[in-house]
Amino acid sequence: MAMHSKVILTIVFSLLVFSCAQDFISDIPCSVQTDCPKNYKCVELKCTPCLAGECNNGYYVQPGFDVPVSSHDFGSVQINTTKIDTIEVKYVAISGAPINVKGVIESGSNVFKVVNESFQELKKGSTLNLQVSYQPKALKTDSGVLAITSNEPGGFTKKIKLSGTGVDPDIVVTPASIDFGSSFKNGPSKEEEVKIENKGNGPLEIKNIAFVQGAPVDFTLKNVPSAGNKIASNGSITFKVVFTPKTPGTLTTTLVIDNSDKDKPSIEISIRAYVSEECEPGYYDMNKDSSDGCECLGDKRGGSSCDKDLVKPVIAGENLPDTGGCVTVTGNLVPEDAEDWWTFIGVDTADVVGNATVGGDKYRISANFLANPDQLIFDVYKGCQDKDGNYREYCSGADCIPKKEDKKRNLEDGYNQKCDQFEFSMAKNTKLQGDTYMRGEEVCQLPVNNPQMADVNHCIDDTARYYIRVYRNKDSSGGIPISKSSCEKYILQICNGK
Repeated sequence: MAMHSKVILTIVFSLLVFSCAQDFISDIPCSVQTDCPKNYKCVELKCTPCLAGECNNGYYVQPGFDVPVSSHDFGSVQINTTKIDTIEVKYVAISGAPINVKGVIESGSNVFKVVNESFQELKKGSTLNLQVSYQPKALKTDSGVLAITSNEPGGFTKKIKLSGTGVDPDIVVTPASIDFGSSFKNGPSKEEEVKIENKGNGPLEIKNIAFVQGAPVDFTLKNVPSAGNKIASNGSITFKVVFTPKTPGTLTTTLVIDNSDKDKPSIEISIRAYVSEECEPGYYDMNKDSSDGCECLGDKRGGSSCDKDLVKPVIAGENLPDTGGCVTVTGNLVPEDAEDWWTFIGVDTADVVGNATVGGDKYRISANFLANPDQLIFDVYKGCQDKDGNYREYCSGADCIPKKEDKKRNLEDGYNQKCDQFEFSMAKNTKLQGDTYMRGEEVCQLPVNNPQMADVNHCIDDTARYYIRVYRNKDSSGGIPISKSSCEKYILQICNGK
């Protein structure tokens, strides 16, 4: 019985001693783990007994920080440019005391860098965004290792695998500018497509597409790619610029495309439009359809009259010799009552060589439409005369269209007006049965050796200036159709000697 009581007293005494010791240690303050004895951990600045498995060999071992990721990919980055990303470091120390952490590049330091390599404080309840940069040097994938350490006893380290790919995209944007032309106010919208291509190596990132500040509300974007959209090598994307005419006047703006091409980080497209209840100078409403506004851009190339300062030559130098050559002129007649005046000198080469009494050539003037969508007509006039009946080099405005009795200028036979095709020769009887064209002066006789008979071709120089007037027919008499009104171009061919 005495022995049994002694054992009980020993156990009770031991429990009391242990309980007192535990309470005593739990009151010890701590700021780091080493402030606590074996089998205790620093929690909320107080030493607390370790839980099962927490204190190997009697000491609590756990870093005071954590990194949620084990790897980080910078993605595609333009070579020789720098991208900075952040890696989150969390405070997990149970002591509650601040710790200091820092990052060091263990491998890949030629392309990866820690922005701030000094120790940085990390407090309870906070995170640290550790900045790491990547600057690729070549078109390849790079790899490295980031080591994050703390100043805690035990030398805790967390390693993060780093990776990134060097690229060199090349942006190509078409068109370089957009002109919506002329539109009536409140007319229908117009659209122009913009294409962005990547002609380089690696993906091209589209960072932003927007008009500059203050752009007219008449311009909007349709199907525009969102920021961050990437275009693969040899790939492309398209979107549209929409113009809705609302604001009268000349409207201009600039569309800016920000992207990851370091050589062309910002592409600008100039945009223009004109809005009016009347057509902008140079534009015409030829089809009389208000829904498409002033649809026709004038391309009138001929002169406005036969006057020397207004008429246009069909060929540089004005000379068109009788060697069978042809020239073409083109344009559209705008506005509806416009006329095109053209001129040339039909050159008659020498009919006689040496002392011959008989000669000839193919002097023959012809003209015809190669394209005539508006069913235009033309007149052909030969030169001008002064009051004495002598030809002078140029006509004046009042003399452009000859009087009916002026047979020389009207080319005698009267077939020079309201034409869609025309041929003329000074020679007599030069188009025989089966001939497609007049033969010209194939055979002529010197007037000094022969009487000037009506049926004889005389070897004289018939070189003369000619005028051609192109216009719309508004009179249906004579079976000639009324001309149409459009923006289509005509093509007129003029030949000599063909």
